Amino acid sequence: MPDEAILRENALEWLRFALEDLDYAKTGLQSQHLSAGVACFHAQQTAEKSIKAVLVLEGIYFPKIHDLEELAELLTVASVASLPAGLAWLSPFAVVHRYPGVGSGPSQQELEKAVQLAEKTLAWARAVVG
Repeated sequence: MPDEAILRENALEWLRFALEDLDYAKTGLQSQHLSAGVACFHAQQTAEKSIKAVLVLEGIYFPKIHDLEELAELLTVASVASLPAGLAWLSPFAVVHRYPGVGSGPSQQELEKAVQLAEKTLAWARAVVG
């Protein structure tokens, strides 16, 4: 198993990427040119990378998937205890609405909910990683 310091540094890198995604998602709240679907994609990516940061810290291998519920099932009992509820709702944004012709896209309210879940998940991961 890799050294704890290396695991923590790798987890922090995942959190830096998650924060970038959160910034893009938040930009979607104010932008008239960025679609809500793209912003929701970045909210989903924030949550996904946050969960993966904790998995990295715990030394747990994870497959290349976007299903937040499936990723959360890999977490240890201690870390999953305070994971925000409702993350499964975000999972479809990893692929839906990223391309034309898939529908009308998420509403402003859905985007706000996605950003809130992303923020909560990133805060959870930061608390776990330290």
